[in-house]
Amino acid sequence: MQRYNEQYEKWKKEVIHAEYFRIESMMTILNQLVTKQKQIQNNEKLMVIHHDIMVTAEKLNPQQELEKFVHFCIEKHGKYAPMEEQKVTLDLEYRDVFLSIEDAMAVTKEMDANATIPYIVPLLCDKVKEFDGFQTEGIFRKSANILDVRKLKNKVEPRQYMHIFLSLSYTMGHIYFTFDDPSVHIFANCLKDWLRSLEDPLIPELYYDFCVDMAKKGKLDKGQFEVFFSQLPAVNRETLKYLVNFLRELIRPECVKVTLMGLDNLAVIFGPTLLRTETLVCSL
Repeated sequence: MQRYNEQYEKWKKEVIHAEYFRIESMMTILNQLVTKQKQIQNNEKLMVIHHDIMVTAEKLNPQQELEKFVHFCIEKHGKYAPMEEQKVTLDLEYRDVFLSIEDAMAVTKEMDANATIPYIVPLLCDKVKEFDGFQTEGIFRKSANILDVRKLKNKVEPRQYMHIFLSLSYTMGHIYFTFDDPSVHIFANCLKDWLRSLEDPLIPELYYDFCVDMAKKGKLDKGQFEVFFSQLPAVNRETLKYLVNFLRELIRPECVKVTLMGLDNLAVIFGPTLLRTETLVCSL
């Protein structure tokens, strides 16, 4: 709501400034026209009319005239006040799902109140499967066309995706995601980008030292892991579960035989995106 209000005030100021400029420009043009006509037609009656026009124009104050017009519109039509639901929707549309998992979850809840993980995760994972990612060599290792990845990121941002989702109820399939050169690597790269872009990683930075210390000491047994896992925020925990199950499918022997992406390969790719610290990132 606060973000919406800030954006609303910003737009209002820009519109007011544009209207001031428009009125002042019209007055300048009027002055030029009257001056030019005086030079062309030396008529006494026209000179009087010109004089009256310029006197009136000079008295005009852009700010006062705009305020009069606004007050007139308010009296005639009433003051615009969007409904609370509309404000919330507008606020959600401008949240950055590639920056905050909380924002991604808030947008998801607007589309599906029963959802437990951000919509972007199952969406991209399903697309990796749909485009035969489990039978593609170098999946998650090979890069994709950066323009196609950027195009996909724009399509899954709330201000576009929410309207498509709510109007078509998730029936867009291949129709919505169309590319000149379709490649499963586009969806795989976008998923990695989402994980990398989160301001606080999926395993929050708060737990970084604990995880590294336990791993070094070899003390992260099943019991300790379950305790640690239970302390994670619910959305982080459920998203991790989903990703782990997805990657488990990917490392089945029949898949690895084709993808050449075993557990070690995936650990190198996903490890730094799931668990990282700002200090380490800055030093790199």
